[in-house]
Amino acid sequence: KARTGLTEGNRPAAIISRAADLKDRIENQIIVNCINYHLIFTHFRVIIILYSLGGNAMQLNKLSKKMSYLLRHSTEPRYVDEYGWADVVDIIKELRKRAPEFNLSALEQIVAEDEKGRYSFDDSHTRIRANQGHSIPNIQVEMSQPKPPELLYHGTATRFLDSIMSEGLKPMSRQFVHISPDYETAVKVGSRHGKPVVLKFRAKDFVADGNELYLSANGVWQAKSVPAEYLSICERI
Repeated sequence: KARTGLTEGNRPAAIISRAADLKDRIENQIIVNCINYHLIFTHFRVIIILYSLGGNAMQLNKLSKKMSYLLRHSTEPRYVDEYGWADVVDIIKELRKRAPEFNLSALEQIVAEDEKGRYSFDDSHTRIRANQGHSIPNIQVEMSQPKPPELLYHGTATRFLDSIMSEGLKPMSRQFVHISPDYETAVKVGSRHGKPVVLKFRAKDFVADGNELYLSANGVWQAKSVPAEYLSICERI
């Protein structure tokens, strides 16, 4: 009695009070633990989601490169017709060899998110094609021929400059020379090949002299070749 402070009269009430206090402490601790566990679970869930997204993005990038090859360069087997169209079913089937879960939704995501607009579906979404850049012979991708601006630009690397200024622009392994609509884009293109240099292309004069200049569906100007007389070095870099 001296230790506990309990007497015959107040013992039940005191016990009940202490029990209630202990119950409150236990409940509070449970709540704290649940909150901590929830935070830990959420943290790891976020990490897993971010990792999955990053992996998915990398996987789609690899599949996009493979699709680019199938639609622009593959001749054995050849997937495209004379106009560059390939059956969506065939492309999905081929890409499933690398990613068994690949489907139409993933294909549509690649097309929609490609920053250069490399690919197009037909109206029925049953065929797909690359908009430009084919090395497969005799592909006739429909392109418009609007009036060009006075100047367009071509980005390349400095190591190719002497040859270009001597012989002009040639398509090399592709069907057309690619020409950029603005200086900034041309710098990016040139940077892919080394130290960049940008050439001004007198597009209006080129067409006025009877040469053909085309515009692809994704905004890339193209010509079969460009003689050096229409080119000059752009000083800005």
